[in-house]
Amino acid sequence: AHWDLLCSDVNSQVIEHAKIGIYPSLRTQHIPEHYLRRFCRKGSGPQEGFVRVVAELRERVEFFTLNLNVPIARDMGLFDVVFLRNILIYFENDIKEQVLNRIAKTLKPNGMLFIGHSESLHGVSNKFLPVKPAIYRLAP
Repeated sequence: AHWDLLCSDVNSQVIEHAKIGIYPSLRTQHIPEHYLRRFCRKGSGPQEGFVRVVAELRERVEFFTLNLNVPIARDMGLFDVVFLRNILIYFENDIKEQVLNRIAKTLKPNGMLFIGHSESLHGVSNKFLPVKPAIYRLAP
């Protein structure tokens, strides 16, 4: 199946670090072992204690900076799923609503939005319908 992953952050240094695809091994403790064997390589020597995501996956991921306080470029296409985890907690309700309106325009019909477990869209946006805690579907 064809898929692509677009990852963004407002901080360009975070993006540059993420592009490298090297992470502390401790951060992989909740990843099933068969995925680690297939998609990560353990570091040795000076890289001991780290893993690197295999090129096969790194090549399918595009990283870029994105400021959610401004309109989102339309040329990114439409998405099946958007993960906006632990972002909304930093905004007041009026800004949250603006951000959610922008995100809604980037989703395909019935597209899904995942937010952080400490976040809620209740009383902030009518663009999304709750599915489960922290999971929403674009309203028709």
